[in-house]
Amino acid sequence: MERLNLKVFYIVFCLFFLANSIIIAWRYFQPTSLIVDQTVVVIFSLGPLYFWTFARPLKKVIKIDVIRNLIFFFFSLLFSVWMLCVPGTIERSRSLHIFQWVTYGQAPHTQNEIELALQEAYGSFDVEGFRIRLHEHKLRGLIVEDSKESLQLTRSGSFIFYSAKLTARVYNLKGWYEVPLR
Repeated sequence: MERLNLKVFYIVFCLFFLANSIIIAWRYFQPTSLIVDQTVVVIFSLGPLYFWTFARPLKKVIKIDVIRNLIFFFFSLLFSVWMLCVPGTIERSRSLHIFQWVTYGQAPHTQNEIELALQEAYGSFDVEGFRIRLHEHKLRGLIVEDSKESLQLTRSGSFIFYSAKLTARVYNLKGWYEVPLR
């Protein structure tokens, strides 16, 4: 049984790696379409292979192996969450853009300076939405204001920002990692 569970783990890992590789390659050749659409297509394309892989061993086992089913469920959930949520969230999240706007130009900026730059860059920018998200990040301890009212990322905020930036580069989310402010 342990050998079968290890085999299941390797299969799930390989399918997860395959799906991510397909998405990364697809993003390279088709960077303008939404990544969420692409991940849904990949998941549905690999779905039959994914479930066929687990249907075969189940036929050979008379008793239902609870541990194997739990492992399968856990990795299936992880696979789906990663493929649907992480790159798609990075691509579409205004909250993650806040980190980018706070760090633009590599110098500390005040909230008013960032708001003016955003209004200049975008014209009709949702300032209230920006303020709400900025306030949430301050409450979560991801952004702090120093004595000069300049905004800066905390260590946690920097970790989230650079992780998102790396993921955006890997998945070729060009609109996200290119800073839109001057």
